[in-house]
Amino acid sequence: MTTNSEEYEQLARRLAHDLNNLLTPIKGYSVLALQRANGDDRIRDYLEEIKKAAERATDLTQQLMAFGSMVDSDPEPGPQEPPINYET
Repeated sequence: MTTNSEEYEQLARRLAHDLNNLLTPIKGYSVLALQRANGDDRIRDYLEEIKKAAERATDLTQQLMAFGSMVDSDPEPGPQEPPINYET
């Protein structure tokens, strides 16, 4: 049975993943379009605004991922394996 915090973590991660999938082509195509917008300052301004908005949305996506990682239903660290000694 999952706890509320696990559900929030999963929701935040799924949402961040879906947003990132939408933002990747927006960012990529805006950069490509900026490279081809020869001399038309108005179009370049529009494309810059699209690129900036996508970058802000990417920052939000990273915050969602951080939130999803911060929500921890088990605050105690799990057992750690001893380091491997290769000099034996």
